[in-house]
Amino acid sequence: MVLNIKYLVFIMVIFCPVMAAAQNNEELYHTRYSDITYDRVENFNAFEKKIKGGSYFFKAHGPDSSYVSELVDGIVEKVEFYLDMYPKGLKVKIIIHEDSRALEKAYWGLGIRGNVPAAFYNNRNKTIYVNAQDVNSGIMAHEFAHAVICAYFNHAVPEKTQEILAHFVDEQVNQSQ
Repeated sequence: MVLNIKYLVFIMVIFCPVMAAAQNNEELYHTRYSDITYDRVENFNAFEKKIKGGSYFFKAHGPDSSYVSELVDGIVEKVEFYLDMYPKGLKVKIIIHEDSRALEKAYWGLGIRGNVPAAFYNNRNKTIYVNAQDVNSGIMAHEFAHAVICAYFNHAVPEKTQEILAHFVDEQVNQSQ
């Protein structure tokens, strides 16, 4: 009986996220360092435009292009360079939310309280949550810095130390553009 319950729990852990994604009509876009989840192509395109720093005339390439992969992976590689940390097998999930309200719902849904940032990294599920309207390459670099730092060390790094390093990376990426 105990074995059957363990088996049932294992099946639920594996398949429930997949079923939830299917029910929400979520799409998945893969890069070398991330799996990007989005619910509408318009949100994916807004994310692309914002991390590229696109102007009014910017034309999004969309999820059928490798362009976003090059942008996102390029940010990760800059982060690794600035931190001089190259964790093996780094893979982070990115969830693109349509707006601040949707991001707020995800933030509070994780049991986090306080002011909701434009993006945040949750190390428990190795996920970056972003608002498609407010994200930019500096914000992505900042959040990827948290992911790289957490993946690089085998123990928890104090949050304030992470913030100092992530802020440094954010500034470096913004200056290099």
